[in-house]
Amino acid sequence: MLKINADYYTPVDGGLIPTGEKIRVKGTPFDFTRLKAIGKHIGDKSLAATLGYDHNYILNGEHAARAEGKATGIKMDVYTDMPCRAVSSTALRVKAACTINSGAFVLNRSFAPTP
Repeated sequence: MLKINADYYTPVDGGLIPTGEKIRVKGTPFDFTRLKAIGKHIGDKSLAATLGYDHNYILNGEHAARAEGKATGIKMDVYTDMPCRAVSSTALRVKAACTINSGAFVLNRSFAPTP
């Protein structure tokens, strides 16, 4: 389960290069403004190019994110002084024919990407 303190994200093109746009997350698969399962929207066409999440979120404040494990009850709060947080939950492409899905995710601090 993940919650991200961000109302906007920056999309990427087919080559995974940031487009420079700033898009509202509300009502999209990128909406983590409330705690939800990270994999809930995996398979959505808006995540096809990245095989999951590999996007930058523009943060609303220092409390960047909260992650919770349903099975374990472990909780993690993430704070930062950076303006953005990159979220990755992508599958790994091995040669173009095989995809390996992992149960991991990454929260990287970052500046706003530029195209």
